[in-house]
Amino acid sequence: MYLRLISLLLVLTLSSCSKNNNIVKYKSFKYGWFSDEKVKFKFKLNQIDENNLFLHIRNNNEYKFSNIFLIAILKDSTNIIFQDTLEYEMANIYGEWLGKGFSNIKENRLWWKEKWMPQHNGPYFVNIAQAVRKNGSINGEKILEGILDIGLTLEYKKIDK
Repeated sequence: MYLRLISLLLVLTLSSCSKNNNIVKYKSFKYGWFSDEKVKFKFKLNQIDENNLFLHIRNNNEYKFSNIFLIAILKDSTNIIFQDTLEYEMANIYGEWLGKGFSNIKENRLWWKEKWMPQHNGPYFVNIAQAVRKNGSINGEKILEGILDIGLTLEYKKIDK
């Protein structure tokens, strides 16, 4: 319960600190991230400008891995714009979490795409799935315990014409 409260406060704090020209969205997990659970975000753009896309991952000490694998898809109503299999380091070689935060909750702000130029205002859809598996295992992890939240940030960069 205490961790949920801290997680909620972090979401509210980060959402309120974002610039007006950014889109920030989060999805929280109650018991961890199940392998069959896709995180879905939908957004429309007020203006067509160059964008940087970031993923945010909040974890605690229950997370058992030093990295995370994700499959991320951005699409509009008719086409997949891009699909990526991503690997991010979550801990250093000493087992210390790389993210920022206090206590045992850390947040990683991870680059996904740089200078993406949308073709229209949207709507756009982002689907993110976890693809973590243990070394030597064919099957993926059914649940990623310790993953508290997944977020998406679009940062607009105004293009001078």
